[in-house]
Amino acid sequence: MDLRTITCPFMNELCRKYQETILLGAFDEQGITIIEKAESPVEFKITAQVGARIPLFAGATGKVFLSGLQELVIREVIKEDTLPKFTENSITNKDDYFKELLMVREKGFATDFEEYIRGVNAISVPLNGPLERPVAALWMVGFSRGLFVQDGSV
Repeated sequence: MDLRTITCPFMNELCRKYQETILLGAFDEQGITIIEKAESPVEFKITAQVGARIPLFAGATGKVFLSGLQELVIREVIKEDTLPKFTENSITNKDDYFKELLMVREKGFATDFEEYIRGVNAISVPLNGPLERPVAALWMVGFSRGLFVQDGSV
């Protein structure tokens, strides 16, 4: 079965429950591509087009994909690139970012509190393949005043 066919009922349920946009994305060396969405039904919302590309180090979703790599590969990726400062909350210190990725791996999900886009929070979970590495990710995005607060409550 197609990944979109499998995930759409779950995406729609999350969207219905939280009234926020849910996105499904796939990862490659250049970044993340949105391959499906369940758009929030509210008038004032965050959305993105299917096919849109997101940078590799973009918030929660980037963390989910990078945390699935082997530690030596993570260090190599972080070493090669300067961590971008999207907002004042972006993690730009390589050691801090590496620790964050290890914590994401341990918790099984990643959060983004205005790290990629000011005023936007996100939470992302990996969809692991047969080698326990993320083949895709689901994430929920919403305005920082409405989605959830930094302690993780919704």
